[in-house]
Amino acid sequence: ITSHETAKYLDALADKMGEQAALYRLLGAVQRNPTAGNRTLVGGAIDTGTFRFLDANHPGYPILGGQYKLREQKEFFTDDLQFVVDYLTPSGLLPRGYKVKTPLARFEKAYQKTFADGVFRRLGLSSDEIRLIPKARRSAIVSIFSALFDGEGAKWTFGDKKITASA
Repeated sequence: ITSHETAKYLDALADKMGEQAALYRLLGAVQRNPTAGNRTLVGGAIDTGTFRFLDANHPGYPILGGQYKLREQKEFFTDDLQFVVDYLTPSGLLPRGYKVKTPLARFEKAYQKTFADGVFRRLGLSSDEIRLIPKARRSAIVSIFSALFDGEGAKWTFGDKKITASA
């Protein structure tokens, strides 16, 4: 295996794990034992015995025997990815000059895109319509939905109207 093939694999792994983390969030899905040993070589979950779909977003839902909360699930994905990067960095399997922050940046980009696209699909927009949304407006709308997804009984005020999270 060449160093360039390793970098290509690591990039693909980062993209897939970012997509999967966002889909878990969008679907209200949780893997209660999200450790590196429960992932395939391309980042997919394989220990589905503890896999759950929740009726709504519950940021405080316990995972790993109550040691962590659902809101920390994304960090499990990034920690697993960092584990792979830390292993490959001293191995000499990455090209010279490869920036070790690249996989985490790719993860975040894939995560944000997948989450944003999922939010707009929930609103009934097609892929073509989503592409037409100006970047600044898209970002603002996604920020609002992120706050709603992460809220747990909190209240927000927009103008003179109040919105309360249902979960």
